[in-house]
Amino acid sequence: GTTFDPSSGQCSAAIMGQMKSTCTQLNKAKENEGNMCKELNKQNAELQAGIQDDLEIAWEVLESARVTYDKAEKANRFFKKERLAEVYTRLGDLQKLNGNYAQAITDYHSALAILEIELGPDDRKLSEANYSLAVSYLYQSTVDEKESEICRTKALEQYKLCRNKLAARLNRLAGEREQSYSGKGKGKANQNHSGNPKLS
Repeated sequence: GTTFDPSSGQCSAAIMGQMKSTCTQLNKAKENEGNMCKELNKQNAELQAGIQDDLEIAWEVLESARVTYDKAEKANRFFKKERLAEVYTRLGDLQKLNGNYAQAITDYHSALAILEIELGPDDRKLSEANYSLAVSYLYQSTVDEKESEICRTKALEQYKLCRNKLAARLNRLAGEREQSYSGKGKGKANQNHSGNPKLS
């Protein structure tokens, strides 16, 4: 190996050579890293563009469906209005995904107004609409400083409505189940009684 000789400077030359080689490798690694970042950014941009295209197509389809159902309603043609509520719900989902929380709130309210007429008071779809509204109001409170407190209050109201409807549904189902078991028990009792005639 190379020995240290102050007069010859051989060791210094060897060290300088190693340092130069190391710097070259580091620069090459940085270049490769830069190329990888560029490629990842390019792929991400392409992915985002593809997602945006899909969202636009989805919105066009849903909006077309909404217009069709609106025309049918105005013409007094029969159709399940619950389907229109489903369109409004999907539009709300799409707007929320795009960060358009104010429009999402409008769409969810439109869906809820229809569902409250068409369905029972504790139907699960109603509680789902309340939950979607609560989340949208909460998101809206982070982007609209002037309406922040109002949006948080409305979000809490919708969460409570969702909870109350779910609790009512659970109570009703529990009551129906208890009645079902009670009815089966009475049926067996009557069957046993009829099968054992009284002896005189």
